[in-house]
Amino acid sequence: MDTQTQMTVLDNGNIRIDIPLVIKHKRGRKVIIAPQCLDGENADAEPLAQRALIKALVRAHAWIKAFEEGQFASVSQLAETLNLDRAYVGGILRIINLSPEIQQGILDGTEPDGLSINKLKCAIPSDWNEQRQLFKCQRM
Repeated sequence: MDTQTQMTVLDNGNIRIDIPLVIKHKRGRKVIIAPQCLDGENADAEPLAQRALIKALVRAHAWIKAFEEGQFASVSQLAETLNLDRAYVGGILRIINLSPEIQQGILDGTEPDGLSINKLKCAIPSDWNEQRQLFKCQRM
């Protein structure tokens, strides 16, 4: 992405100003991200990564590891131990089925536009190409 603002004088005398920006959906709202934020020049800029998605992804990996180590025998036991709703725990565990590209995108803040925990509550296809279609993302 060209991050430089460009000004052009058109043949009819009008001035055209091109300001590069990115529009992302975060927490159900559209957010305009200026080039300085993308390049890291603006230290006060809100991070692009969605903390809730990152937290859910980290939890999913930690919980799967706990299952692999034999700490829990079932999702119900894990939910009871954590004092969380079983459906919530199951929904978070489902995130582990996301393709590595989408998981990395969540960590980097480049996840598919509009991806949220609510959207991940649906059944996640095991085929990564189907996931790209479902979440409307290009190959990362």
